[in-house]
Amino acid sequence: MEQTQTSSKWKVWASLAIVAVAAAGIFFATRPTTPADAETGGPESWDAQTRQHVAEQHALAEEHFNQGRVREAQAVLEKLVTDYPADPVGHALLGKVHVAQSQWSDAYDAFDRSLALDGNQPETQFVAGTVAELLAKNEQAVAHYKRAAELDSKDARYPLRVANASMKVKAYDDVRFYALRALEIDDSISQAYALLAAVAAKRNEIDSAIDRYDKALQRTDPFAERNKFVSYTIWKARLLRRKVDPQGRAEALNVLLALPEAQAHTHAQVTEELAQTYLSLNRQAEAAGVWVAWFKDNPLDGRAAAQAGLCYHRAGQLDEARRWHDTATKLAPHLPETQALGKALGEKP
Repeated sequence: MEQTQTSSKWKVWASLAIVAVAAAGIFFATRPTTPADAETGGPESWDAQTRQHVAEQHALAEEHFNQGRVREAQAVLEKLVTDYPADPVGHALLGKVHVAQSQWSDAYDAFDRSLALDGNQPETQFVAGTVAELLAKNEQAVAHYKRAAELDSKDARYPLRVANASMKVKAYDDVRFYALRALEIDDSISQAYALLAAVAAKRNEIDSAIDRYDKALQRTDPFAERNKFVSYTIWKARLLRRKVDPQGRAEALNVLLALPEAQAHTHAQVTEELAQTYLSLNRQAEAAGVWVAWFKDNPLDGRAAAQAGLCYHRAGQLDEARRWHDTATKLAPHLPETQALGKALGEKP
């Protein structure tokens, strides 16, 4: 039982891309002695015996962790950072243990203490930024990612995460700058192009945004990265529809219809966007058909039934609208769409 729980915790850690916290790169590297070292007995002031002892405790904690004994690892590290509070590696490893237990606040505090002692750890900066995002500390996350990018200019993950986090705080110039920097390192990163597209769309640069989504789509496997591919396709279609001309709306429709059937039928957003595109082309019955197809695969979706009825009502097919209103009323009578359809049917067509 403990092994299973620990395996799950390890996946949480791995999903945050911080396995490197345990790797050799995070272990102590020679750096200039600071006043803090002298005052608190930091690594530069330790004698050989102390350094060996601390390294052995790191290794012991590492062994416990890798064998699934997370609590034992935590006990070793908590004692270590109590005895040697100026040990940056000990605090970073303790942060790793907290992450494995989804103790996000404790993890961030541990990484923050490690970085206060030695800020020149790009991977720990990256991990601290990741945990900060989970805690909705977006400004701190941006600062951590920026520092990681300064320390290691060859790792595309760092500027990419700056760009992504900057989007959350609406720092669009930073989004653009760091997305472009990530592409200078690796021009195959689809997410960087998608971020550039999102900034262009915010600035109403529609053609530029569409071009960037095209580049993102070219770098995304439609099957291995299905969710990303569908998301980029939806955003491209929305932008085409924003062009407010029949040609743009028709192209939006073609873009959505080009999605493989399996992808289109498993994403509610595709159904929503496809129906809206048909409506924008005054093809109301076909919009209704999109919702009907979705409902066949999702027979408990009252909203889909109501949307089908609304589209049929707009198409003037009142019998079909009433039939779908009956279905929606049985499934979800209090939904705004169901109530809107009932109100529409109570009026003269």
